[in-house]
Amino acid sequence: MGKLRLGLALAFIAAGVGLIGYGLMTPAKAWLAARLLDHAWERLLAGDEDVRPWPWMDSEPVARLHVQKADAETAGEQPSFVVMRGVSGSVLAFAPGWHERTMLPGAEGTTLISAHRETHFAILKDIGRNDRLMIEDRTGSKVVYRVSEMIVTEAPVLSLRQIEDDQRLILVTCYPLDAWRPNSPERLVVVAEPI
Repeated sequence: MGKLRLGLALAFIAAGVGLIGYGLMTPAKAWLAARLLDHAWERLLAGDEDVRPWPWMDSEPVARLHVQKADAETAGEQPSFVVMRGVSGSVLAFAPGWHERTMLPGAEGTTLISAHRETHFAILKDIGRNDRLMIEDRTGSKVVYRVSEMIVTEAPVLSLRQIEDDQRLILVTCYPLDAWRPNSPERLVVVAEPI
């Protein structure tokens, strides 16, 4: 009986350690991915050509998105994200993605960027009209945008053919922002115009 209890206790301890390790794996992977994305961005700015953050990533950085709150009290908190080419699942798992059928971030015309609401675009819950978004392109040039409208719409959010030729930055994520259910039928669309 004593050996059975000891065996069960060891099995429960091993299971607990395994669950804790598994639970820590996702945040550790996210932290490492963010460091690798930042490093790839720095290499891109330095002029490197092949700047995939890791060898098996099927995308590369195209821009950096900076969020600048208009509220002076939160001005110190200005998150920024490396934006990757494309919107595949493997891209959006680690970074915001640029819709390649729109203009390259920072170029003339409208740019569309998407990200998950529970990760990179969770910040959109704190964004309001007149807040600033800045796009830094691969040359280090920067374009500053002012948030002009925030719209909640049914998915699909819009046809790429409907995007006007104006120079705008459009951020899209699932809505509501605090929901955890997959396949949300609505999208939050943040429209920003260059200053």
